[in-house]
Amino acid sequence: MAYYVPFQLPIVTPLAAAIPLPPSPFGSPYASPYGSPYGSPNAVIVPLPPSPNSPALHISPLLNPLPLPPVPHIPVDPAPVALTTDFLCHPLLAFDPYDPKLLWDVRRPPESIRTNKSVPRSLEQVGCLREHAMSPPWTFIRIKCDLLPWLIEYTNPAGIKVGDILNALYEFLREPVGHSEWGEESDEFRSRLLEAWKRRCALDGQINGRRFRLQEEQTGVRRVDWLLWDFEWLGLEYIGQKEAETWVA
Repeated sequence: MAYYVPFQLPIVTPLAAAIPLPPSPFGSPYASPYGSPYGSPNAVIVPLPPSPNSPALHISPLLNPLPLPPVPHIPVDPAPVALTTDFLCHPLLAFDPYDPKLLWDVRRPPESIRTNKSVPRSLEQVGCLREHAMSPPWTFIRIKCDLLPWLIEYTNPAGIKVGDILNALYEFLREPVGHSEWGEESDEFRSRLLEAWKRRCALDGQINGRRFRLQEEQTGVRRVDWLLWDFEWLGLEYIGQKEAETWVA
């Protein structure tokens, strides 16, 4: 195997450098009659006068006399990346309208979720709550549901986990409905919302007791009541070809 050896100049010892060679009695073969410093020890270097037609060169280490035009700022659009990349959802979150992987009534907290197996298990037992929800990992997600007039957006700089998705959905659906949102709906739909609200309060009373039911009745209609009868979780489906960074629940 050959190794590269850098070129080295010969080393001149201080002793050899201190003893100059004797001058030649015949003078320098390059001596000039006008006084070259190499031909006579008494010669003086006289610089030539500048020519009026000679251009002057000024070199600045920091300043370019003809600077390049600034590079135009081109904003990066993440949409093309999202449109051309194949993203996979965590298997337990994948959309399946016929056989969902998780058994979850979204009116209940994520702790109530069980796997859709012959022997149901909690997600804590499965150990998937801290696993990435998407592959490659995402730091931002937008979730929409055709039954809801709102979009759900969530951000995690460390990458969105399975537990992040489920907790974000539950907390979003627990938000009380504002007066303006209530007033925009028709009388018929508002009556259906009240029916869904009463059913949810009754369910909360059966599970958590009378005190919790009274508390929910005082809070009023929540966003989860907008789902009316469709409380079963079916999973997430990516629609990036139509809307970047958006999943449908």
